[in-house]
Amino acid sequence: MNKDGLTNFLKKLQNIFGNFDYPKKEFNNGRLNIPKIITEFYKYYFKLPNTNTFESYVPENIKSFKKEFLFAGLISFIVDDGHVGEVITIYGKNKRLLEDIREIAIKCSYLCHPIRKKYAYGKFDVYRFTISSKSYNKFYEDMVKLSSLFSTCHLAQKTEKLIQRIR
Repeated sequence: MNKDGLTNFLKKLQNIFGNFDYPKKEFNNGRLNIPKIITEFYKYYFKLPNTNTFESYVPENIKSFKKEFLFAGLISFIVDDGHVGEVITIYGKNKRLLEDIREIAIKCSYLCHPIRKKYAYGKFDVYRFTISSKSYNKFYEDMVKLSSLFSTCHLAQKTEKLIQRIR
């Protein structure tokens, strides 16, 4: 994980939960192990049935939140599991979760392509979908608006790549 993205994530958690202990050496190696109580809080507060990587999904109650909340979640997902280039590519091995993320992107009014399988060396690697470059200007405007209210709600290290694409 990119250090800028990781630092941005840590700032968000500290903004909500205050300062907490975490292994600094692991952080310097690109990992952030957060206290289990934070995960339990999110499970309880958002009524998440499961946070297992391959079984998690976005519950309907969360998908009905306001656009700003959905967009903040989409941005976070792109920072962690996305790529900004000719298009924004979002990928993962959990198809159900990716379907939910795509639904959120569409609810945010972005043009999204269907989910496809990606293969590496002839074997299934990940599922992925893309947000069209036709949505870049709107995405950027939405991000600027949101980050003016919440300073850490942006694409972190990927922001500059988006800016280069819309110029």
